[in-house]
Parts: sequence; structure tokens; C-alpha cells
Amino acid sequence: MWSDSSPPSGASTSLLHNGVETSTPFQQHSLSGRRTAPIRKDDSLSFSRTPAHLPLSSTSQSASMVDQIQQWFDSLISSRSVIAARAGAVVSCLIFSSAFFLLQLSIYSPIHSFYEAVWSLFSLRFILLFCIHGSIFFSLVTFFFYPVLFKVDQVRRVSYLNPMVWAVVALLALDSIVSTVLLLYSSKSAYLANGFPLFYLTLSLLSSTFQSIFDNDFQLTFSQHQKPKMLNFLLSLVLDADMAVQTSYTALKCMGSSMAFGLLLGTPLYGIRSVVCLVFPSLLLTVFCVSFMQLIAIRFFISIVRYIVMEPITFNMPLPYQIHSPTSEQMRTINRVVEARDPLLKYFAFFDLRRVALTDSARRKEVFSLSQPGGHARNWATLSTACVNVIKQVQLHLDEQSGRLFGGSIAVDNVGGSASGDASDLSDPLKIDREMLLMPVQARRQVYTSPVYDRHRKAVLEAPKRARPQTAWDKCVAKVSKVLSDEKYVVSPYDANLVILAIESMLISLSDIRLFIPFAGLSMLIVYSYDEDRYGVVQKSLEPIIGQMLELIKSIDTYFRSRAAAAYSDAMDTTVRNMDVALFTAMDKIHVKFGPQLFKSLNLSPEQFRQIRSMCRSA
Repeated sequence: MWSDSSPPSGASTSLLHNGVETSTPFQQHSLSGRRTAPIRKDDSLSFSRTPAHLPLSSTSQSASMVDQIQQWFDSLISSRSVIAARAGAVVSCLIFSSAFFLLQLSIYSPIHSFYEAVWSLFSLRFILLFCIHGSIFFSLVTFFFYPVLFKVDQVRRVSYLNPMVWAVVALLALDSIVSTVLLLYSSKSAYLANGFPLFYLTLSLLSSTFQSIFDNDFQLTFSQHQKPKMLNFLLSLVLDADMAVQTSYTALKCMGSSMAFGLLLGTPLYGIRSVVCLVFPSLLLTVFCVSFMQLIAIRFFISIVRYIVMEPITFNMPLPYQIHSPTSEQMRTINRVVEARDPLLKYFAFFDLRRVALTDSARRKEVFSLSQPGGHARNWATLSTACVNVIKQVQLHLDEQSGRLFGGSIAVDNVGGSASGDASDLSDPLKIDREMLLMPVQARRQVYTSPVYDRHRKAVLEAPKRARPQTAWDKCVAKVSKVLSDEKYVVSPYDANLVILAIESMLISLSDIRLFIPFAGLSMLIVYSYDEDRYGVVQKSLEPIIGQMLELIKSIDTYFRSRAAAAYSDAMDTTVRNMDVALFTAMDKIHVKFGPQLFKSLNLSPEQFRQIRSMCRSA
């Protein structure tokens, strides 16, 4: 019997690829052992003969291909980040020029100061400052800002406990202070670059630096809309009124906080001059100008990074036949990258799978096609298995969390690690009756009035410890620790994002959640297969896919039932609730497209049938 590398019976003895006739195993050796004619080859295909006594290891080949794909992807992202840093440096220099121009203006002689400000933009001194500021900003964002802050698995707020983040804050604050001093000395506001005005400006820049780092979202996400051209994109940033209003409000907050610290720290150092300077109009306008300049530059740079770095990548579909020595471009198939270990590469792969499922009918046809030789549905099997594995990992994680909740504790995903709840004292089976294990957590805490239970508790268990009353200091410490703690989720946003990319088929816009929910994934491939699957490869494998989706829905329901009485923040459940909505919508769309006959033909349990009927509105 021939292996998968041999063609089926009746297949042609040669394959035509790019106009070049290449040989098949039928031409290399005949059944009678006779010699065949020499094989014609083209150097462009890079065929190489492998001796029979040196078999080629498929495992080493696969590992080498994965390494080559990862190296190509790293170099691509690195080049994109450099381009984004250059664009950000140019935008920062333009903002710096605007601040320089505004500081030249005077309300006493507006026309004369306007002409002087325009001519000063072409002076050699300003051009030198322009180049220095751009070089410093480019170096800062290339070597420190982007590698530390921009991550695909980043939560909405960066961690306060990360020392590298504080190093970036210090470098950015130093760059802002140096740029502001150079700006003041180069304009007509040199008198503000010494004494208390400089002290007040420094406090304002420190506050704006803190706000720009810890109040912005640095998660690498794809745009929910079609990307415009670069110039149109930059123009839309400039004309974004909401961003300008929010940045102005943040700059005013920075001014207020720096004013409070200026009065507190400046009065012992500078005396009554600190109070007089705070009501000086030119100082207040300068402080607002430089704070707004820094805040808007960081927000522009975040948008530019997402526009350039997170440009979708179109991966090739595997060829329907095997090539002995494929090129690097032929190796970069979506079947390989969906199983990548790098989070960013995997995110790009699933986003491209979403585009295949929704808009790319040509590649979608290749997903439903059969590979040759052998006639196997390798493309669909690989992609569906990758999606099911992502769903299964989250389902197992939710089952673990539900078990912890039943035991009285919970572990949550965050950037720094995990944290446990404060109900771990209920996890000891010696402290509660067996009948209480199925009761909610709050019901377990209730004290029974049964005499038998009281005697058992007094004889066997130790006396319960009374909690110490919480003082004002304890409340203050709790609030500070809550602010400084990392954001916690039961399922991390990155994992939930991959799950929704795999199963979702609709677009949900939630302004308060930093979780990108795309149009399509595995469910849309199933829906489109109703009209485009000519070989029935999808319907043959629907049972494990539907079963895994139902298992995840059941795990989510079990988690929320066990979570109902626990005193934890609902913010941790944000990603779980969105996965629940995505699953319900996907199952309903599949039910509408195929009808109830599909689910009846699958070997599902009666419980799963009841679950489908309760989920689908069309059932």
C-alpha cells in the first residue's frame, strides 16, 4: 500500500507547477524494479536528492521550518517597530515645533510676534533643536519605550511594580525636562527656565509623564475598521476632537496636581514667590502647553504603533501537493503559524484566519479542499484542531477555577502571576460538614443552631477567631494596595481574545473593555461550508467541534454558579462574559444555517441537546 506521499490510483504521473513538469514517485521507481529515464528538473524549485541510507527526519524539518518562520516574523516586526519609531519621532518633532511657535506669540503685539515666530522656525538654532529632539525621542522609543510597554498579552494598565516601567518613566521625564528647558531658552520664555517656574514646570512634567504611562493602554490590538492611508490616518488623529478634549482634561489635572505639590514643597524653598507665580498667566499657559504636548505625543505614538506594527499579515495556504524543498515563502503557511508558540505570531495567525473565514473566498475554498496525493482534508483538520485546542485550554482553566471556588479560593490570571482569595479557610474538609460542600460560600459561613452541630464544633473544632475591626489606616492601606496592584482576570484578555477569534461571528463594540472582538472565526467557516464545502470535510468533523464548544459553555455556566456567592470583583469576569456571548451567538448562527437536522445527526448526549435548545433562539 502506498503512503500519503504517493498519489491515488488514476492520478497523473506528473504535476504541473508554475509551468514546470516535475516528477512523482511513480516516475522514480516502477513496480518491476526497472530503471527509469532521468528526471527533468528546474533549478528554481531547488530539488535535492536524499540518499536512501540517510532518511530525512520530519521532526527536525518541522523544527527548522518553525525557527525560520519565527526569525522572519521577528525581523518583520522589528522593521515595523523602527518605522513606527521614525514616524513617531517626526510627529513628536512637529508637536515640538507647534509648542515652539506658540511660545513665541505675545498678546501685546500679536502680528509682530506671529511674523517672528514664523521666521524663527527656519532659523539654524531651531533646526538644530528639531534634530536633537527627534533623535532623542527616536532612541528612547526604539530601545526602551516599545520593547517594555507594547505587548500583545498586555493588560489595559501597565504594572506599577515593574522596575523596567519605572525606568521608562524616568527616561521619558528626563527627556521632557531637557526638551522643555531647550524650548524655553530658544524662545522668548527664557525667564521661566529658572527658579520656582522651572520647579513648577518640572512637577507638571513629572505628573504628565506618570499619566501618559500609567493611564494609557499599550496593548497591541488590531483596528476594528478598515485602515486608511498613512496621511489620512495622521490627519484623522489631528482632527480627533475626542482625543484633544481628553488630553486637555488630563493636562489640566496634571496642572492641578503640580500646583498642589508646588504650594506644598515650593513654599518652604521659595517663600511667597511660589504663591505669586502660580497666578502668573504666562507660566500657567506654558505649563499647560508643555503638558499637553507630552500627553498628545504619547497618544499619537500609541496609535501610530498600532497602525504600522499591527498591520495584518496574509499567510499562504498550503499547496495541495508536497514540495521536497519549499522556499521560505511557501513554508509560511497559516497551518503552521496557528500553532506557533510566540503570542504575537499566533495572534496574527488567528486574525488572518478571521479574514479567511469572512472575506477571502479563494482561500476559504482551499480550506475546504482535499490535499493531493492522498485526498485528505489536511487544511481543515489543522485549522479546526488549532481552534479547538485554544477553546479546550480555556475550558480546562475555567474548570480549575470552578474547583477552586468550590473549595473556597480562586486563582486569577494577571501579568505578575496569580493571587488567591480570602476564603481558603473553607477549603479544609475538617472544618465543614459534607452536606455543606454543595452549598454557596455565604451559606457555609452561617452558624447552625443545631445542638448536635454545636457540640461537635465545641468538641472537635477550635474556637473561631474573631476578625479585628478595620481601622482607618487599614482602609487607607487597602485602597493604596488596590490601586498599585495589577489588573486581574480569571481568563487573561489574550487567551479570551484567541478564543473569540476562533469562535465568534459578529462584531461587538464595548467601549469599556480593552478586548478586540473580531467578525469571524471557526463558526463562520462552519457556516460558509454549507454552500462551499464540496467534499463534506466540515460536516464529518462537526461532532468534536460542537461538543467542545458546548463543554466550554458548560464550564462557563459552572464557573458563574460557583462564583455567584463569592465576594470578588466583577471586573475579573469581563473576558469570561464576552466569551459566553460569543459562544451563544456562534451556536445560534450555526443552528440557523444548518437547521435542527444537523444536531440530530450528530452523536450528542441528551444533555447537550437540551443545552442547544436553551441556547438557540431558533430552536
